Amino acid sequence: MHDTCRFLKIWIPAVLAILCPLSTGFGNDVFTECLASCSAREALLAAGEPIIGDLVKQHVKHLANSSDHQVCVKRSLLNSGQCEKGTATKVCYSPDNSANTVDLHRQKISFISTEDGTTQYAYLIVPEHVTTDETYLVVSLHSWSSDFNQRSDLEKMVFDKGWFYLFPDFRGPNQRPAACGSKLAQQDILDALDFTLKKYSLDSKKVFLTGTSGGGHMAMLMSGLYPQRWRAACSWVGISDLVTWHKKHLGSRYGNMIEKSCGGRPGVSIAVDEEYRMRSPVNWISNANKLPIALFAGIHDGHQGSVPIRQSINAFNALCRQNGDSGITETEAQQLSRKDGRLVQPKPNDEGFDKALGRHYYLHRRSESAQIMIFEGGHEGISAGTMDWFERSISQ
Repeated sequence: MHDTCRFLKIWIPAVLAILCPLSTGFGNDVFTECLASCSAREALLAAGEPIIGDLVKQHVKHLANSSDHQVCVKRSLLNSGQCEKGTATKVCYSPDNSANTVDLHRQKISFISTEDGTTQYAYLIVPEHVTTDETYLVVSLHSWSSDFNQRSDLEKMVFDKGWFYLFPDFRGPNQRPAACGSKLAQQDILDALDFTLKKYSLDSKKVFLTGTSGGGHMAMLMSGLYPQRWRAACSWVGISDLVTWHKKHLGSRYGNMIEKSCGGRPGVSIAVDEEYRMRSPVNWISNANKLPIALFAGIHDGHQGSVPIRQSINAFNALCRQNGDSGITETEAQQLSRKDGRLVQPKPNDEGFDKALGRHYYLHRRSESAQIMIFEGGHEGISAGTMDWFERSISQ
């Protein structure tokens, strides 16, 4: 397999124009194994890009005019959420039948924003058999630099469960004032949700919320601002404080995107500082202290990724303060934030192995209905863990 992978890495740039149109011979097993053995996952983690489902299935997009529903994964510029023809670092393959089944039920919907009257969009996956009394709806939010064309293996898990899957655009990548947690972006999510609930006569008390990276940022923000709208929520490697995250990425792409969204750097004016405050979940998440909400972060993120685990720890501590709990101490946070960090004196339930994630974890704390887990991994979301959290919340 490693020889095959090396061969592909050498020859894909040369024969890409031929391979992509004729990719029916490029099997899924080869594609998946090659991703693992070529260390594509590690490369993306080092670049700070999110990985959903523990494989490079993030930022996938169906090729227009493709008769066999080929899917294109761009590995060099995943943050754009797009596939550009002619890029050498592109691999094409044909999805399996189960993926095609999901796509047959995936539809682009449009609705009118109740905030500014513009037409907005989302993707909706409708289950094969709708049983209103037993059907839940999962609202999934795209990552920082992407839009609603992003794909995830969570789609299939939700579909196989017989639930609805809603993926709103909420003003696209976080690089303009209308995006990045703005009132417009918030309302787009609520409007897409209300549109779907009304059209399919769904129970408004059976709605889950999730997101990874920038989607985790928005999931935490929406949980804090509208806790009554969600049955349960989870955030993977999310950003809770735009001021401290901007400081980490000052002068870089992410730092520049934050400045475009908030109107400048922190401290330049009272108005700009207010934008940072309003868009930072850490200032609002305490309102979700009674909501079943899970915060997940990979221990290596911030070292081999873009979002330090402090972002999740600080959000969890805000929930703890609201609940009157002690939370994670500064000493514990510092120990875990070091490269390959571990607690010097872990509590009895802090460390273990989570079957749903398939990972070891190094911190696991609870406060009322909230929990935080720092797991073995980087800047990624694990869809099986998302489904496990939602399923367990149903029985609570």
